[in-house]
Amino acid sequence: MANTTGPQVAFYSSGAATFGYPDGTTVVDFVPEDVKYLVNEHWYSFPPVNPMWHYLLGVVYFFLGMISIMGNGLVIYLYMKSQALKTPANMLVVNLALSDLIMLTTNFPFFCYNCFSGGMWVFSGTYCEIYAALGAVTGVCSIWTLCMISFDRYNIICKGFNGPKLTQGKATAMCATAWIISVGWCLPPFFGWGGYSLEGILTSCSFDYLSQDMNVSGDGGDPP
Repeated sequence: MANTTGPQVAFYSSGAATFGYPDGTTVVDFVPEDVKYLVNEHWYSFPPVNPMWHYLLGVVYFFLGMISIMGNGLVIYLYMKSQALKTPANMLVVNLALSDLIMLTTNFPFFCYNCFSGGMWVFSGTYCEIYAALGAVTGVCSIWTLCMISFDRYNIICKGFNGPKLTQGKATAMCATAWIISVGWCLPPFFGWGGYSLEGILTSCSFDYLSQDMNVSGDGGDPP
């Protein structure tokens, strides 16, 4: 299945290959020059993905994204609308829905756009880092919120009425702690400790988890 809109069309229309890509082509060959500095040299050894998979991934994520936005949005709406639902335990649930909703609205549309535009990152290098940071902040916040929800459930199930009660103040402090920790983990790459980079099939950005140097500053380095 040829992609007639993305950069891969050059290989299909040139007659160099009747199906797939020419020998030696890598996934990095389709990355715009202005963002190649964000590609770790690890990805230079992988062949490109058939454009069909980019479109399929985009379709799947489109439906999952829309369902998730409506679901998380509904949770927040019902919490704000009903006074009876404004319990300390539900505050943790709403914090989880909020972090997921922020991730969806800041990451999902751009990811899908890349999938339907040839599969490569088509935005600037700066937004790649912002995209990764937003995904990291909300992802870490969701993980910590789930930990706090689990602790609350453990307290209720194992200790019952004898355990310490979850108050509105404690729930607020838990939510604030989750956000503070997540922001604390995601700011260092902007100041030279660690970094953000393109990952996988180079459709999205995340922490540079491949570089061994702590001071990578989001720079994947030059290809070997």
